[in-house]
Amino acid sequence: PEFAYGGMEHAGATFLREDAVLFPSTPNETDILSRAQLLFHETSHQWFGDSVTMRWFDDLWLKEGFANFMAAKAAEALLPAHSVWNAFHALKTTAYRTDVTQGTTPIYRPLSNLSGAKSAYGNIVYGKAPAVLRQAEFYVGASVFRRAVRQFLKGHAYAAADWSDLVAALERASGRKLKRWAEAWVKRRGMPEVRLAWDTDREGRPRNTVLEQHNVLNEGGTWPMKLRVFALSESGLPRSADALLRGESTSVRAIDGMPEIDFAFANFGDYGYGRFLLDPSSREAVLARPEIVQGDLLRALVFGSLWE
Repeated sequence: PEFAYGGMEHAGATFLREDAVLFPSTPNETDILSRAQLLFHETSHQWFGDSVTMRWFDDLWLKEGFANFMAAKAAEALLPAHSVWNAFHALKTTAYRTDVTQGTTPIYRPLSNLSGAKSAYGNIVYGKAPAVLRQAEFYVGASVFRRAVRQFLKGHAYAAADWSDLVAALERASGRKLKRWAEAWVKRRGMPEVRLAWDTDREGRPRNTVLEQHNVLNEGGTWPMKLRVFALSESGLPRSADALLRGESTSVRAIDGMPEIDFAFANFGDYGYGRFLLDPSSREAVLARPEIVQGDLLRALVFGSLWE
């Protein structure tokens, strides 16, 4: 009952605080999802943290990031009626609040002494790290990511590993070079601000559609990222397309030529990490007619963008 944390993983045994799992009154949906995610998080640590342990605390993000990401995936499968990815987005938002400040750090944080390990725990480890892992899954594909994680766990079982071991497993499984992707997401602090922009032809149809990004801290550098772009035409027909954002600007040809856009959003599905802002015409459309934004997750993303 007096345990200081909601839960703590130990090899073969998880400690849980009583009031985190036994409700004194009738629980609501948030209570039930929070308890499930706690249980799934601590269970995930049996693999990520206990079976495979980070080589040193600078890679703390490996075990905590995987624990939160796998908790969300387990909740999606076992609690389909709950808004799992909305909760995941709320977790990411805590990391965003840190990542726009000069006090932020990369998810990989060098530590010269164990006495500094406590300072590594926080929004970046618990919020950004799982978001980066979800982006990795989307970037290489779910089946490839699953195969890589299995290889990573099998190859380092009952031993230690660091972030480069995970990247190597992803490269073997995907057959792709991922060093640039990994260096940006693991070792660079901050995040991108991403916008969708386009010109129009005489009929109002979009052309020269591009995704643009810049570093919110104005420290230079870009983040390679796979995004799912969404656009809703004025006739009400939606269109989505996947795009690889490799540098400061990337064309999204799949959007070109569709009927005149009512509103568009660059992070449909919430696979990306960063500040995703609406273009001026989309902002005006959503403010005038918020009902055009359909779906709980998309509403959370778009209305959050309006707030920013």
